[in-house]
Amino acid sequence: MPSGITIEKRSFAVQFNEQQFADVSRFLGKMNNVPNKVLSRTLNDTIKGTKTDVSSAIREVLAAKKSELDKNIKTVLATRDNLSGSVTVKGVLPAKAFTFKQKSAGVQVKFYVHKPAEVIMSSFVARMKSSYEGIFIRTNRMKQVGRPIKKPWPLMPKEYRFPIRIVYAPSHVTILASDPVWQPVEKKIGERLQKALTRELNYEINVAG
Repeated sequence: MPSGITIEKRSFAVQFNEQQFADVSRFLGKMNNVPNKVLSRTLNDTIKGTKTDVSSAIREVLAAKKSELDKNIKTVLATRDNLSGSVTVKGVLPAKAFTFKQKSAGVQVKFYVHKPAEVIMSSFVARMKSSYEGIFIRTNRMKQVGRPIKKPWPLMPKEYRFPIRIVYAPSHVTILASDPVWQPVEKKIGERLQKALTRELNYEINVAG
């Protein structure tokens, strides 16, 4: 019976070991549907806790807002009929997921917890028609000829203003995959799984009297 948690982008899975299955069968084997209920609840508690651990581990390195980062950490919970679940970490974080301030030379953003904020030269904050607000940078770098043109950007010719691109943060997926960040998370997954299983077994045994 396949079961466990899959951490995508890291190709990591945690499965119940033979001893854990044996414990469940020994204590709950004669109770209809209870073993699978215990196993699915155990997995789901571990999945939810793992999402928290992953978010916390990344934010020890990246100074990202929790609400923005957590949008990129998705979970699929187990059921009694499907004893498997997943925590998927993917996507990219826009620079607006961090603390930023508009400066004369560009936008100042603090990407890393233990590093000072940096100014992204020639970047600016703007709100698009879709209501998305973010940090952008003009990709067209023209060589200045003659005297500078002093006009507000909306009045400048299109060839000066466009195209633009969104400024993204360093990859949180890559940071998670680094050993110093990943190894403590990996250790906690196994610990969470065993603690949750013990708790669920004790609960069902107490309920059964």
